[in-house]
Amino acid sequence: MKDVRIVLIDEADIKYRSLQEKVSESKTKLTIVESIKLTTT
Repeated sequence: MKDVRIVLIDEADIKYRSLQEKVSESKTKLTIVESIKLTTT
């Protein structure tokens, strides 16, 4: 049972990390778009 629990935690951690990476990616994309808007207007 211990091993299964550890594996589940690992999977959740990996999913959470990939989610965080996607969020930070979209945030950087947003800031890039915003800076482009500022320079063009």
